[in-house]
Amino acid sequence: MRLRMIVIGLAAAAVLLPLLARLLITTTDSLAPGGIQDGQLAPCPPTPNCVASRPYAADSLPPISYSDTPEQAMQRLVAAVQAEPRSTILTQTEDYLHVQFRSLVFGFGDDAEFMLMPTTNQIEFRSAARMGRSDLGVNRTRMERITQRMQQ
Repeated sequence: MRLRMIVIGLAAAAVLLPLLARLLITTTDSLAPGGIQDGQLAPCPPTPNCVASRPYAADSLPPISYSDTPEQAMQRLVAAVQAEPRSTILTQTEDYLHVQFRSLVFGFGDDAEFMLMPTTNQIEFRSAARMGRSDLGVNRTRMERITQRMQQ
């Protein structure tokens, strides 16, 4: 009897988990609030699933510095972003880049935005999960990797 219940439970999980995963992927297709507001990237929401280069929160990261031309910096930034798995560039202009990242298992969506500031030779950024409260530090770790690639 116990074995039968285990088999039924596993069968139900095998059917329900893919449906749940598809639901989660569908619900994360809408963009996280962001964009450029008053010449700056939008601030992070008051949740721990966002990291930014401006002091929107106590644990912000420094902006990415560059010493080459803005055009070269954007090319290097695109390469650094594309080195991340499951990255898709949604918008690219001469001074702005919007990228979506998807998690491996459930396909959760994260948005990262970058804005080149040619007057200071810095790249401001904001990276946030599209849903949920915590991302277990995924956006921070990803932005640290991208920053490290840009400094090589």
